[in-house]
Amino acid sequence: MRPIEEQLEKGEKENADYLYNNVTYKDTYINKETVKGSQFSKPLFEFSGACAGCGETPYIKLLTQLYGDRMMIANSTGCSSIYGGYAPSTPYTKKMKKEKDLLGHHLFLKIQQNMVMECYKQVKKIKT
Repeated sequence: MRPIEEQLEKGEKENADYLYNNVTYKDTYINKETVKGSQFSKPLFEFSGACAGCGETPYIKLLTQLYGDRMMIANSTGCSSIYGGYAPSTPYTKKMKKEKDLLGHHLFLKIQQNMVMECYKQVKKIKT
């Protein structure tokens, strides 16, 4: 690694700006309906605060790539409620939380009941 001042002098800031502003995910070139094609989609689970070697977080990342913001997550109390929690930050992107609260934590079953009711509302809206 080199000092930031050196890199700024070489024009790396322009390269970084181009990268962040113009390079996007390539999810339109391949079928997103497959596991392989889903890997070109932007994950809505941005970072993992779980323990090293945790096998759960890659599945959550894959699910967010497959189902996107159509997905609802009901989270039981446990380690996943710690790394996927609301405070002080959440590993999910803003897109994942855009319209309604798609993430829920519970000690008992109340949150699943609320999510089921939300699904019924969506189905009713589609039918009308």
